[in-house]
Amino acid sequence: MKKIAFLSFGHWTASPQSQTQSAADTLLQSIDLAVEAERLGMDGAYFRVHHFARQLASPFPLLAAVGAKTRKIEIGTAVIDEGKYAQAETLFSQTLEIRRRVLGPEHHYTLKSMDTLANSYAAQGEYTRAEPLFVQTLEIERRVLGPEHPDLLVTLSGVASMYQREGKYAQAEIYAAQALAGERHALGSEDPHTMSSEADLALATLSQGKFDKAEPLSREALKSDQKAQPDNWQRFRAESLLGASLTGQKKYAEAEPLLLEGYEGMTARKSRIAVPSWYYLDLARDWIAELYRAWGKPKKAAEWSRSLHAGSIPSTRKQSAQGGLAPP
Repeated sequence: MKKIAFLSFGHWTASPQSQTQSAADTLLQSIDLAVEAERLGMDGAYFRVHHFARQLASPFPLLAAVGAKTRKIEIGTAVIDEGKYAQAETLFSQTLEIRRRVLGPEHHYTLKSMDTLANSYAAQGEYTRAEPLFVQTLEIERRVLGPEHPDLLVTLSGVASMYQREGKYAQAEIYAAQALAGERHALGSEDPHTMSSEADLALATLSQGKFDKAEPLSREALKSDQKAQPDNWQRFRAESLLGASLTGQKKYAEAEPLLLEGYEGMTARKSRIAVPSWYYLDLARDWIAELYRAWGKPKKAAEWSRSLHAGSIPSTRKQSAQGGLAPP
């Protein structure tokens, strides 16, 4: 017997255009959504958990509240951040099908489900399925929600990430730049979404060899992250990006401590990073190997290249007083 359920991401952002401007709004809306789903005869209500982000971050109080308000609907947490994409995709597809039928093809929640499913395809490398769904979502969001609605900006970021992973760096740059411009205006320069988009744009330009353009973007992202979220893994991602942009400009001594600290900071916080974003850890390790190759230190380059396949981290010496690493 086929069962029908929904999956909610629980995004919130402090924007006048958002229907969920705080964590409290998201929690209350999630409870209401589960109650209504049960009334309509659905079998399950699932919630994606993403710690240290503006989403549903603590599942048990929410599930307890949903359980107190409902009688028989199955409740639980989602699976995409663990890399269980096939399971997640089934839930996303079911949710989208229901929302299209019940709410309509251009409803706010239907568009969220379209974006979620497109991201799921992209995370699995199914770009031929992800791209047309992203394009359709963007077309409706621009027409229905407006050019600076938070949901549209999230979709733009998703498209940029898809093209980046696909190796279409020029297209990634176009969409990352659009997302960043909209977020700076609508959300402000210190919003986590804005800081993430600065890093996305830096990565897209860096991937095309535009090192002088990537450097100021990386510096700005790092400065904002250090101020607003110094212990977040995104801060260390920005540090790695800055180091890579300096390597491309042959500023090796300045790049080395940034690359090492960035990689080690992300590694120490790997449990906080969603599985699809482990991609940035591999990039950071590649950049360290590339630094040493370009710097004429083949032994160290070989150590880091081997570690990429072995999953280990070469030992590093203490940082010298001059800011670089002490020589071996």
